[in-house]
Amino acid sequence: MKNFAIAGAIVCAFCLIISMIAGATVIGSFNSEVAARAEFNAQLKVNESSFDKTWKVIQQEAQVASAERESFRKTYAEIMQSQQGIAGNGQLASFFTQANINVSPELFSKLMTSIEAQRESFHRDQMKLAEIKSKHDKILGGFPGNVLFFFVHRDPLEIKMITSDRTNEAFASGTDNNVDLNLK
Repeated sequence: MKNFAIAGAIVCAFCLIISMIAGATVIGSFNSEVAARAEFNAQLKVNESSFDKTWKVIQQEAQVASAERESFRKTYAEIMQSQQGIAGNGQLASFFTQANINVSPELFSKLMTSIEAQRESFHRDQMKLAEIKSKHDKILGGFPGNVLFFFVHRDPLEIKMITSDRTNEAFASGTDNNVDLNLK
């Protein structure tokens, strides 16, 4: 009888330990899924903000470049009208010196650098979103998540990558033969 009681106590202790491990696994899996979903939703907001910032920086720098170009055009036209014949007398170079007009190629170079930097930053944000989705998919599809989330259904995260029509067409057709840069 004493041996039976000891064996029963060992079985109960073993069942208790297994139950605790199983409970911890279930709780850990649910917490991991919730954490991945929260991180994904937060990254969506980061991506939205990043895209907005990208657009605004590029747009505003382009407006500065456009304003400088328009200012130059206007000043050039005014001075040419008041200095009749300056170009015809071979004095065009001295016109720029006298007018103290600074046409800044650095402004356009800065704009191109900003475009590249902003696009790269947004690309990194997009990659982060894809990594979070991958982590979430592994939680749902791997063991024990595939068993747990079979009974407690959780929808996979939906990701919508920001791309262009050209990229969508290339992936739909499987080809991309357009090499024209359209530099007109």
